[in-house]
Amino acid sequence: MTFRPKQFRLVLKNARMDKKLTQEELVEELDISLSYLKDLERFRNDPSFELFERVMYCFNAGKICLKFVSGCN
Repeated sequence: MTFRPKQFRLVLKNARMDKKLTQEELVEELDISLSYLKDLERFRNDPSFELFERVMYCFNAGKICLKFVSGCN
């Protein structure tokens, strides 16, 4: 499996906005810094796989995660 961080970043901001969460609310939920979230949303940093999992849990994304990981059937 290969994690695709670029696609993750494209969806992160949209998912946050769809849930009507501010950046401040999301960083509390994910236990990350505001500067790290901003870097992720601006393509300045790559997320860890652990963070990817926490985001999927936060947004109840389930099957959506397959869009970000290649090699899944």
